[in-house]
Amino acid sequence: MVKKSSFKVFFSIFFLFSLLFNVNFVFAVDVPSTPAPSGTATAEDITPPKNQSGVTTLDNPLPSVDPRVIIGNIIKAILGLVGSLALLMFIYGGFLWVVAGGNEEKVSQGKKIIIWTTAGLALIFFSYTLVNFVVNAIVTGAA
Repeated sequence: MVKKSSFKVFFSIFFLFSLLFNVNFVFAVDVPSTPAPSGTATAEDITPPKNQSGVTTLDNPLPSVDPRVIIGNIIKAILGLVGSLALLMFIYGGFLWVVAGGNEEKVSQGKKIIIWTTAGLALIFFSYTLVNFVVNAIVTGAA
């Protein structure tokens, strides 16, 4: 028999790992690999680069400054996370089905979870295709 608390623990661990492995760290300034003679880095060692006119500049960490592209990338990332959630639901539904122990109610619940997850995954694929088409049409200016 699967308790609701074990599902919460499993979901919490999955969510924690998905956050840990899907995060990209961005640092504004690279610290030089060789330390200063005193063993500590000074302000001159980590100053940002300057352009030809002597103005301090930082590189843009985003691959594009176009808001349409940024919004499209955010939507694609959200759809990717929803796909990960669908995988979790497939695993949970299969787990319920396997540990049902002959209990028809649990077998039925596991089957329903798998069926509705399949329908949700089809919807995710359709929405990803639609978003990809619309974003490409907006960015390139043609359909």
